[in-house]
Amino acid sequence: MKPLFLCSLSLLFVLLLGCGAKFIEVNVSVTDENDKPLPAKGTLKDRTQRHTLNFSNGIAPARIAKPKEGEEIFLDVSCPGYESKKDFYPVDEGQKIDIKLEPLRPRIEITQLARPTRLKPDETCTVQITVVNTGEGAAQAITIKGTLPKGLEYVAGSADSSGSLVKGPDIADDSLTWRLESLPPFENVKIAYKLRANFNPEEGERSLELLVSSTDLAERKMPDKEDVSFLYVEPGKPILAIKKTVKPEKIETDVTEVQCTLELENSGNGNAVNLTLEDSWPKGFAYKEGSFTFDSDKSIEDIIIDEPIGNPPHIWKINVLPPSTRLTLTYTATINPENIEVGKQLTGVVVKATGGIKEEYSASIDVKKKGEIEIQPESANHDEKMDKRVGSNPGVGVNRPGDSGAEEVEEKSQK
Repeated sequence: MKPLFLCSLSLLFVLLLGCGAKFIEVNVSVTDENDKPLPAKGTLKDRTQRHTLNFSNGIAPARIAKPKEGEEIFLDVSCPGYESKKDFYPVDEGQKIDIKLEPLRPRIEITQLARPTRLKPDETCTVQITVVNTGEGAAQAITIKGTLPKGLEYVAGSADSSGSLVKGPDIADDSLTWRLESLPPFENVKIAYKLRANFNPEEGERSLELLVSSTDLAERKMPDKEDVSFLYVEPGKPILAIKKTVKPEKIETDVTEVQCTLELENSGNGNAVNLTLEDSWPKGFAYKEGSFTFDSDKSIEDIIIDEPIGNPPHIWKINVLPPSTRLTLTYTATINPENIEVGKQLTGVVVKATGGIKEEYSASIDVKKKGEIEIQPESANHDEKMDKRVGSNPGVGVNRPGDSGAEEVEEKSQK
């Protein structure tokens, strides 16, 4: 009974005090530093009672006991992500109390990791980015920008993130950019993507630069965060092949010219540089000045070929042959009938390049005296062409002398 009596007595005392108090109307507004209304909640305490305030539009009215001269009222206001620097405010009748809350500060930390850290041409690596907010306030308007170093390209469709709110990447010539609207305190987001080394990159170290920018809830810019990791791109390896073709392969001593073709190919994944073609000929053969042409299955802007030097062997110089490139040189060789030797002779070519690369190829030329090359009769050639035209069985579909063809028709009918 005693506690109930004391409670009733306290209530009566508050009522008697309230009956003698004069009440005033006040309006309390809560905004951020940019005067943007905040959906806050608060408690106001005057001399007689407590008031619960809900700031639906950033403003809440209250009817309170008028404070004494110089007296301040207690206001405890809270809003997620914000903090108040004051708890007591002076007030007069009809006065509006403006409360400005400051956003809690976010703190962005980033890490970037690439694996593997050494790449060969046409190999890929995975880059993992982690962005974490270690501060007490939410971060917003987050931009994550990573560089695309020279010789590396983004693997289309390889990007993945741990949060569905991460947008991107936006791909520019030398960068990848992701965007995130907000990141609450003590939360993180992870991004992964793949990079591929070009088929023929320059050897050397590459830096992957990462820059993350953000603002707080009051749209104040936070300090940018930077990170750099490194990759090493290994050089490609050229693989050369050379072939030499002479037409015709059989000649008589009165022939004055033959056509020659040199086919050079780099089937590797690196540049072949400082190439030398040593083109040798038997006695009596010589390069016909100004007769050569060359062609490539790729751009020939970086390929420079001049007239050969030496006679013979002819020396051709080529500054570079890119990977997966085929080069064809065609020229005319003249023959001096007085110096040419009869019989089978070899003509060859050797290609050399920086790095100890060497390949060679030999072709034969059969030189005979005039009138020694056999020429098949025209009728024999005609029969051979007819046989090839009708297939592997020369007797099918061809009427030979003495054949009426009736047996063949009858045989087909029976079948």
